[in-house]
Amino acid sequence: MIRFLADEDFDGHVIAGVRRRYPRVEIQTIQELGMLGTPDPEILEWATQRELVVLSRDLASMTAFGRQRIDQGLPFYGLLLVHNRLSRGTIIEQIELWSRRDRDDAFAYPIQFIQPF
Repeated sequence: MIRFLADEDFDGHVIAGVRRRYPRVEIQTIQELGMLGTPDPEILEWATQRELVVLSRDLASMTAFGRQRIDQGLPFYGLLLVHNRLSRGTIIEQIELWSRRDRDDAFAYPIQFIQPF
């Protein structure tokens, strides 16, 4: 099962919805960990060390920092980016589906997107 770390910009209503509807899905948040304001590269490193996939809506900088890790040959566990135009319900369902995937297959390339159907 894939475990997640939600970036500080991630929708708290989505996290609450996942926890309520799918309590077996493990999501930690930057807020809960007292890591508000932590730079994105440090978040990606911290999550990688703990085998957590980072959930983020920050398509610009998180993607850039993720690609930078790949280009530098640094370990990188995974980044799952969410487009803002998706409904909360869709995001909640997609996170649950991603949580059940095999991490090595799902993140053969470590940057993935939850996209509209």
